[in-house]
Amino acid sequence: MSRRSQDTAGTTARPARALVALVTALGLTAALAAAGPGAAAGASAVTPLAVTPLGAAPSATGPLGAGPLGAAPAAAALPQAFPAADPAAPAVEPDISAVNADVPTASEAAALGAPADSVVASAPVTGFATVGVVWDGPTAPAGVSVEVRTAGTDGVWSDWDPLTVEPGPDDATTGGTEPLVVGDVARAEAKVAGAAAAGLSNVRLTVVDPGSGTVDARAALPGEAPSGQAAPAAPGAELPATGSLAASPALNFPGGPTVNSRADWGADESIMTWTPSQGDFKAAVIHHTAGTNDYAAGDVPAILRGIYAYHAVTRDWGDIGYNFLVDKFGRIWEGRAGGVDRETIGGHTLGWNAATVGVSVLGNYDTAAPSSAAMTAVAKLLGWKLTRLGVRANTVATVQGRNMPTIVGHRDLGQTACPGANLYTRLPELRSRVATEQARVGAIIAPPSSSSELIYTAHVQNVGWQGWVTEGKVAGTTGRGLRVEALRFQAPGHPGEVQCRAHLQGVGWTGWGASPGLCGTVLQSRRVEAIRLTLSGSLARTHDVWYRVHAQGLGWMGWTRNGGTAGTEGLALRAEAAQAVLVPKGGAAPGSTVRAAAVLPPARYRAHVQNIGWQPWHAQGVGAGTTGRGLRIEAIQLSAPQTSLPGTFQCQAHVQNVGWTAWRDAGSVCGTTGRGLRVEAVRIRPTGTIGSFVDVWYRVHVQNRGWLPWTRHAGTAGTTGQGLRVEAIQIRTQATGSPAP
Repeated sequence: MSRRSQDTAGTTARPARALVALVTALGLTAALAAAGPGAAAGASAVTPLAVTPLGAAPSATGPLGAGPLGAAPAAAALPQAFPAADPAAPAVEPDISAVNADVPTASEAAALGAPADSVVASAPVTGFATVGVVWDGPTAPAGVSVEVRTAGTDGVWSDWDPLTVEPGPDDATTGGTEPLVVGDVARAEAKVAGAAAAGLSNVRLTVVDPGSGTVDARAALPGEAPSGQAAPAAPGAELPATGSLAASPALNFPGGPTVNSRADWGADESIMTWTPSQGDFKAAVIHHTAGTNDYAAGDVPAILRGIYAYHAVTRDWGDIGYNFLVDKFGRIWEGRAGGVDRETIGGHTLGWNAATVGVSVLGNYDTAAPSSAAMTAVAKLLGWKLTRLGVRANTVATVQGRNMPTIVGHRDLGQTACPGANLYTRLPELRSRVATEQARVGAIIAPPSSSSELIYTAHVQNVGWQGWVTEGKVAGTTGRGLRVEALRFQAPGHPGEVQCRAHLQGVGWTGWGASPGLCGTVLQSRRVEAIRLTLSGSLARTHDVWYRVHAQGLGWMGWTRNGGTAGTEGLALRAEAAQAVLVPKGGAAPGSTVRAAAVLPPARYRAHVQNIGWQPWHAQGVGAGTTGRGLRIEAIQLSAPQTSLPGTFQCQAHVQNVGWTAWRDAGSVCGTTGRGLRVEAVRIRPTGTIGSFVDVWYRVHVQNRGWLPWTRHAGTAGTTGQGLRVEAIQIRTQATGSPAP
């Protein structure tokens, strides 16, 4: 069960988009009330519900009331064999409805077993649903108890299930309970005792219909279909403990399990309004979602969508609370957005979210035992995740000033029964299994204990740390458009160290890493653009370190060594991969050394001014010419770009009584000298490879007009046909696509 973090940002409350029904009880007439301020809306409509008396059996033959606004028709029978996943399959939009609770009469309260100070509500249910109760007022009210029950189309009511109140952040004005996955039922009822005394108002029973989509069919076992859809005739099959969706965009990590992505369960990202932020994880918290254990493999995406919509919209948290969710079939699912391989702060354990990763197992483990597949999946997930975090399982750590095991249950940190007695008693076993898994994963993630070669690894966008590779092999990726975010180099078989520094997006050159051989960042989404490596100790006297990078748009660049720059500077190009080797001192390079680095060529230019002649060279936006003196520019000259990239800069000038001159390469004169003719406008452009990666921006100061706007790409700066002189010019180069100066 989930609790929102006090340290996660709140989101803007969403007004209702439809009426909510005010329900009375036991056959009494019900009236529709206007939408309450806490009714969920956003991307999912809040739908008026048809009234059925509280406690009455749902209809087994007729409709249960008004369907969701804009609901799709019932799904047709699935084909015999499920098709491969469609990567472009649309997200599934949930439908959220709410019913206001009312005070029952004495006889109604007696029939429902509700205390005299209760409010009650009843609502029809569609889809494989999730329900919860919300209110305006205190988020952690004292003396309030909430219970829910459900009925199928046979009219038989379940026992009442208690719902735990989930406190919100200090500034929250909407309180509520945990979500309860009720599944494929016909109706739900809620009773809330102590609401008035606790200062609660506008108490509402919320029902989330998670909708249906192609992701549900893809998640089903062979021979099975999601609830409410016809099952194909193909024979059933056991889903492997580490099973994942065939041809899905699942996330795979070296040494780790397969994690099914948010797209795999049809997350509607339009309702995700929380801005991901990063914490510092020291432990893991185990949860259960509670609710039904009677779900099929194809129902799992709907369960996730229901919890997501309840957390994100109804509770206004902006996203699902858990970092990961695991189903009883042993499949792992990405929860909160922000990066599976990162320390993304969740909303699962109030007060502990920034320091812990939250894993929730789908089901109620007060009433059932966790499956072997689920236990195995959680062990594999945490074996990988905690190893990456440097956290050891089966031990005690100090977390936020408290000594505690590094794997705990939710009940250890809050007033809740979560993760259920049957799962909680298995935590010692889980800790041991995670520790065993860490020994396996560590062999992949940690460097080899001994090697006579240089070894290195890359932290790659959406992948995380890769496994170690030996010298000459590729760390990173090519052809996938993924940035390298950090690199680590070691030479364990040599006396000395490899040191690294990186040119980072938005930072520039870092210092030499405090941890030898480590450069770059993680958790910041910054690209490495270039690197420099050096050796220390005896290793520096006996060897050279040669290295090169694969740069965005340029491919493999040339080899450089011993502190030289490999990669690009100022061009906003990501390094995508790297190679390095140790060579005996003075030995030959492993390959071509041509264009090991490419830098943004600064603009250098000068102006020939009336009565002055050629001025000194200026660079990168400094004004050449004069202002306020009424002197014309008669010519400009560009310096050849200082870069390894092929190409040059060209200019042309619109000259008094001449018009546009021909394009001139850098070094040539654009305009005239000795003729007393004014330049009235200019155009500048980069050519060759430079033109693919560099924008040349420029602007001019014009007689009686002052500075005109910046332009680029051979745009005209100045005027033509108006007899106005250019008096000054500014030019600067920037990476392609950068905003105007």
